[in-house]
Amino acid sequence: MERAIGMPVKAIAFDLIGTVVHVKPNREAMLKSLVEALKASGIRIGTEEFYDTYRRVNQRYMELRVNSLREFSNPLIVAETLDELGHPVKPEDLTVVEAVKEYFKPYIESVYTTPGTRKVLTGLKNKYRLGIITNFTFPWTVNECLKKTRLNNIFNPIVTSADVGWRKPHPLIFKTFAQAVGLAEENIVFVGDDLKRDIYGAVKVGMKTILLCSGLTETEDAFYEQKIDEEVTAQMEIKSLKELEYALKIFDP
Repeated sequence: MERAIGMPVKAIAFDLIGTVVHVKPNREAMLKSLVEALKASGIRIGTEEFYDTYRRVNQRYMELRVNSLREFSNPLIVAETLDELGHPVKPEDLTVVEAVKEYFKPYIESVYTTPGTRKVLTGLKNKYRLGIITNFTFPWTVNECLKKTRLNNIFNPIVTSADVGWRKPHPLIFKTFAQAVGLAEENIVFVGDDLKRDIYGAVKVGMKTILLCSGLTETEDAFYEQKIDEEVTAQMEIKSLKELEYALKIFDP
């Protein structure tokens, strides 16, 4: 293995979904949980009418995410849906926030890790600062996913697009992580499963990169039908997190 020349690695930033954890979400169950929670709170809505309006509003914000890289939260989308249906609420209203938590509970239940993940990460934590950089629209869900998989004591900081306001591959979300750990971007390795959002974004700010090609979870690039406008490659590729410790040796000075 060739050794990379450059600044030593002091921190590892991970993408969350498709890298640290994997999911098999049931979107219909999630929407059903959302509607039931809203109805239980006293909001009178027709199920099919809500579904149709929500999907239309959500699609609009998905397109805005792709075109602008700005992040838009789930409570915002739910609040706008309800507003169109004649129920004016604010994204920060407790009714909306609690309903969004119910929406994500089936998602959280589907989260799992591959065998050996906790052992690998615990070992790496003894040598490196470990953190998360994730495109996620509701930070509460990130913490719950980590609790579910017993990884909630591994990562610090956890940087989400909802908190920063910008989505990967926008440079600000990567720079926010670097500032949080007090390191130059060149001292950080980013590990992710998306070429555009993860690798391209990390390369552009100067981070070292490792691409995880497990194929266990649909990539965000595929979900949003995105391709890279210019050629980019990771410095290393792995098929499992079990290979990560060996792959990191390429960056040893």
